[in-house]
Amino acid sequence: MAAALQQACPLDVTRIAPRLYQGSMPKVGHSVRRCGFDVLVLTAEEWQPPDSAYPGVTVLRVPLTDHGNPLSERAWNAAVATSRRIALHLRQGKRVLTTCHAGLNRSGLVNVLTLHRLTGIAGKKLVPYLRSVRPGAFSNTHFASTAEALLLGQ
Repeated sequence: MAAALQQACPLDVTRIAPRLYQGSMPKVGHSVRRCGFDVLVLTAEEWQPPDSAYPGVTVLRVPLTDHGNPLSERAWNAAVATSRRIALHLRQGKRVLTTCHAGLNRSGLVNVLTLHRLTGIAGKKLVPYLRSVRPGAFSNTHFASTAEALLLGQ
């Protein structure tokens, strides 16, 4: 089913875990819903269109900047809170697409937080896993080191 979704879906998406996907900014319109997603997570600070831009899906927002070291405490807390909401949607059987500009760093951070919440696996193992399934993920090493280090206390 995941391979069929990726073939039929015009979006740049990668399956990270059952019902959890990561990708680049989707165009405004019905494609997110047509690709079978119930929830769209927008993590790119520069891409925050209104909820109405994506009919038929629940839109979650955690606008993160792709620069600025370190991640602010406010941004980190927002990402953690969003991961809780994503985990709840996944437990309800919904399909979730987490996005940022290129679908590599900010979306990767939120998905690692979500996977940690669901599995308890440490960030030091989840970051390499995510890099293996989404080539180019965590090209910004700050996001990778943030996920690896701060997840120890989550």
